[in-house]
Amino acid sequence: MSPIRRKSCRGFTLVELLVVIAIVSLLIALLLPAVQQAREAARRSQCSNNLKQLGIALHNYASTFDSLLPPGYNAYTAAGGFNGWGWGTVILPQIDQKNLYSSLAKSNPSIDGGLMGLTTAAPTPMTIEMSVSTFRCPSDSGANVIAVTTVGGSPVLSSPVNLGRSNYIGVCGTDPAWVNAATGGASDSIGDVSTGLGAIGSYVNPSVLGNLSPLTVTAITSFGGTFGANSWCSLTRMRDGTSNIIMVGERYTPQNSTPTAAAIGDATWVAATDNGGNGNNNNPTPSTNGILGQATVLGEASIPINSTVTSGNSRPMTTGFGSVHTGGCYFLVADGGVRFLSQNMSLDILRQLSRIADGATISQ
Repeated sequence: MSPIRRKSCRGFTLVELLVVIAIVSLLIALLLPAVQQAREAARRSQCSNNLKQLGIALHNYASTFDSLLPPGYNAYTAAGGFNGWGWGTVILPQIDQKNLYSSLAKSNPSIDGGLMGLTTAAPTPMTIEMSVSTFRCPSDSGANVIAVTTVGGSPVLSSPVNLGRSNYIGVCGTDPAWVNAATGGASDSIGDVSTGLGAIGSYVNPSVLGNLSPLTVTAITSFGGTFGANSWCSLTRMRDGTSNIIMVGERYTPQNSTPTAAAIGDATWVAATDNGGNGNNNNPTPSTNGILGQATVLGEASIPINSTVTSGNSRPMTTGFGSVHTGGCYFLVADGGVRFLSQNMSLDILRQLSRIADGATISQ
C-alpha cells in the first residue's frame, strides 16, 4: 500500500503581497481622477439645467405679465415702504414651488408685508430659510442658508435670521463709466476692480450704505441690465437681441462665509437685505461699513468673472459672478439658452453682454 502524499499549498510571499497592493493602489490612483471628473461633469450638467429651468420660469412669468420680467427686488419708493422680495421669490410658482410661495402669503415675513415684518417678530419656520434645489449649484459646498441681522436699516432680532442660499443672481449690468473701459474703481468712486467688489452694495464705497432705497444706494437703473430695484424689465426692451444678453449668472459661496455670519457675495433667492448688520467682511465694524445689500440678489459685470481668485483664496468676496467650476461660470441668456463664459474673456464683452440695449457690437 503506497503512502498517502499530502499536497502542500503555497501561500503568498510578503513580496508578492506588496506587489499586488501596489498594483491595486496604482489602478485606484489612475481611476480616481476619472471618477471625480465624471462626477464634476454631472454636477456641471445639473448646474446648467438649473439655469435652464430658471430661464423657462422667467419666460413663463413674462408670458403671464405682458412680457414683463420680475423686478430684481422690490425697493423703497418715494412714497415710502419696503417689501424687499427678490426675483427668485416671485418666480417660485414657476419652478414647482407654489406651496412655498403660498405659505409666504400667510407667514412672517409675508408677501404683502415684506421683510419689515422681521423687525418685530421671528420668521415663520419652513419659509424663508428653505433650500430650493433649483437655486443651488451642486458643485458649491456652501451652507444652505445665509445669516443676516438687519433689513431696511432696522435691527431684527438678537440672533441672525437665516435666508435660503442661492448660487444664481440677476444681472444688473455694469456701471456706464466702466463700459469699454479696461480699468475702473476708485477713480470712478464706485468700487475697485482689484478687490472684486463693485458698486452694488459693498463696503468699498461709503455712498452705498444705508437703506435699500434708489435714493440712497448706487442707482442701478443706468447699469442697463435685466434686473434692478423695481426694474420690471420688458423682453421687448432688449434691443441688443435676446441671444446677446445675459440675465442670470452664477455666484459661489465666499470662502469666509459662515452659517452665522454672511460675507459680501453671499446670495439668496429670498430678498435683498440691508447693507449693514451681521457679517464677516474682514472689517471690524461691518454694521457701519456695510455688507450684502443689493448683491444678495444681483450681480454686476463691472468686474471680471472669478475676480481676484488666488491659490490661497479660491472663493473671494465679490459683487460680480463666479463659480467653483474650473475656468469660468454659467450664465442664462435672455433667449433661454445657457452658456459657459470663460474667466479670461474680454471684460469689455462681458460688460456689453450684461446690458440689454447699449447698441454695442460684440466683436467675438
